Amino acid sequence: MTYNSERRKRKADATKMKIYASARQLFTVNGYDAVTVSQIVAMAGVSKGSFYVHFASKDELFKTLILDKVEMSDANYLEFFNALPEDTPTDEIVLAFVGRIADVLVEDIGRERMQALYKAQLAQTAGSDVALSYTRALYNMFSHVLRIGIERGDVRLPVSVSLQDMSRHLVLAIRGVTYEWCARGAEFDFKAQALQHFRIILDGLLLKPRGVG
Repeated sequence: MTYNSERRKRKADATKMKIYASARQLFTVNGYDAVTVSQIVAMAGVSKGSFYVHFASKDELFKTLILDKVEMSDANYLEFFNALPEDTPTDEIVLAFVGRIADVLVEDIGRERMQALYKAQLAQTAGSDVALSYTRALYNMFSHVLRIGIERGDVRLPVSVSLQDMSRHLVLAIRGVTYEWCARGAEFDFKAQALQHFRIILDGLLLKPRGVG
C-alpha cells in the first residue's frame, strides 16, 4: 500500500467513526425515528455523500451500532465467565454472571440507550432484532452454566423444560428486570432486583437449598 492510499484509508476510517459516534449520540438522546441522515452528517461535519460511502442507509447504521454493542457486551460476559474458578458452585456462577450483566447494563450501556433499543424493538425498526437473537453468546453461556449444574447433580430442570428453553427463560428474566429499570428510573436498583429475582428462580432449580453442603 502506498503512502497516499494509506492516507486515504485513514481519512475514510476517521470519517466513518465520526458518523458512527454522531449517530450513536443522536439515537440515544432522540430515538431512532426522530433522527435523520441530515442530522447525523451535520453533527459529524461530513457530507451526505460521505455517509452513503460507508452506510447504505440509516437502518444499516443503526443495525451496525446494535450489533457492535451486543458483540462487545457478550465478549465482556464471556471473559468474566471464563475467569470464574472451576469449582464455583452453580448458583454462585449464575448470580455472579447476573451481577456482571447488571454492571454492564448500568455502567457501560446506560438506561437511556436501553430505552432507545426497546423502543426500536417495539417499533420493529430494521436491525433492532439483533439483540433478541437466540444465537447470541448470552444464551449459550446460560446453557453452559445449567449443563454444569446438571452434570454436578445440583440442578434439576422441570421434566417438561429443555435445557435450551430454560436458558431462554433465564434471558427473559434478565429482560424483564431490565424493562422495569427502564420504566421506573433511577429509584429502581437494577442489580439488587436482578439478583433477588434470580435467587427466587434458583430456589426452584437447585436440588439442595443454597448454603447446604
